[in-house]
Amino acid sequence: MNILILLSFTYLTMPYNGKVFSSGTAFSTIKGEPENLFWNPAGMGKNAYITSAYDYSSMIFGSFGKIWELNSFNLGLGVQLMRSEGMTRTNTMNDSTGVFNYQSATPVIAGNLEINKYIIGAKVLFPYTTVDEYMSYGIGIDIGGIYTLNELLSFSVYIRNFGKQIKAFLTEKENFPVDSRVGGLLKSNNIVFSLEYSSQFGPCSFISYNINKNFGLIAGYNGKIGKFNGIETSNLAGSSFAINIKHRNINVCMGAILSGPQGLSKTLSISFIP
Repeated sequence: MNILILLSFTYLTMPYNGKVFSSGTAFSTIKGEPENLFWNPAGMGKNAYITSAYDYSSMIFGSFGKIWELNSFNLGLGVQLMRSEGMTRTNTMNDSTGVFNYQSATPVIAGNLEINKYIIGAKVLFPYTTVDEYMSYGIGIDIGGIYTLNELLSFSVYIRNFGKQIKAFLTEKENFPVDSRVGGLLKSNNIVFSLEYSSQFGPCSFISYNINKNFGLIAGYNGKIGKFNGIETSNLAGSSFAINIKHRNINVCMGAILSGPQGLSKTLSISFIP
């Protein structure tokens, strides 16, 4: 049952919003956007409802939430969901011993405060995971900050998945997949370029171009995680592309990630700003 020890919180390495994923996960310096309820809490903004879904390998990721804009303070509540069926169970010799089902639900609460050129945000998450008849849960925190130098240039610091497993599947507890990021964003007219460095994934980036106020294009690159809890993995690695469409109060982002041996992942993110 060694597989249970390794899968408890590994899914937290993934982003839980399709627009963030399609933007190469280099989304930490974007501010005032509802998608950051599920990424850097410092960048969360707008009174909005948001939902997202995408497939990756044999797993389906989804999320939904609500953000309230209260003067210089923003508050967000949401849930991150993941489900996979028919995953292969292996023993310590990497031999197949059957299949199992794997699912999780992670409630999140986030807030941020803007003070002059600085925005400071924090998010608390409560991951709960089941694999067949086994369950595991814990508590974690994300902390982020954004500094706006001027209208063209801003910078960010983001630490995610710092937490503690309260109950393990069996007896050995799993580490949270902590990821520290630093990034910068350059915005000029209708073009935005973002570059980040992640302690888990290395360099990540995206460039977007707004053709007009209702239609934009995004191209990104997701980094590659090397090793987590002693296991080699290739989560996220690949180029990404997306189109962003706005119509009245609705924003829709549809994308795809070319993730090497994992194939093509399709993403969808929808936000509604009443």
